Amino acid sequence: MNDTRERLLTAIQEISGWADGLVIGKPEFFRGDSWQVLIGDPRYFLRISIFIRAYLRRANREWDTRIAIGLGAVDHVEHDRISLSSGSAFVSSGKQLDAMSSSLGFAVSHTFEDAKSLGWIEPLVALCSASVSHWSERQANILCRMLPLLSPTQTDLAAELQISKQAVSKSLHTADFDPIMCAIDWVERFDWQNRKLKPVVRPI
Repeated sequence: MNDTRERLLTAIQEISGWADGLVIGKPEFFRGDSWQVLIGDPRYFLRISIFIRAYLRRANREWDTRIAIGLGAVDHVEHDRISLSSGSAFVSSGKQLDAMSSSLGFAVSHTFEDAKSLGWIEPLVALCSASVSHWSERQANILCRMLPLLSPTQTDLAAELQISKQAVSKSLHTADFDPIMCAIDWVERFDWQNRKLKPVVRPI
């Protein structure tokens, strides 16, 4: 548990270096092995979720985590205790974690009014999650290096890893890198800023 926690914290630290304000506050662990992190830009939720799971699997393919993604408003942030923050994003995330299937690596919930126009989110995320679940340690290691916002070329990565470019290309192909990047690009080009939020009430 301590090893996976340390790797998770390291992954989030790396993500925070991708762009200013991408990770808000400190990631928090609670209820044993549960954890929470607040992302400042919803465009990157899929890229970040895939990266976190890949970062764990690159060390040991048996290491993994379930991620419940909540998209919505953030009303108040406790930077030192993210779990004490409030807003529909946190409510959605909590409900999604309780409801999600154990077979899914990550799932998403949102509180936007135009739900019909966002019907693609859940199946897209589920398909990406299924692909990640089959990655070997070698594939996860290569994907970890290709997923950051500023990623190397395949030629540069091959030189860094001291393997052939063909080996890099083969690992990316068998890991479904191109389809996953198509999904990531779609999510990141989506107009998240103009989505209207509806209120969410958490049952007491």
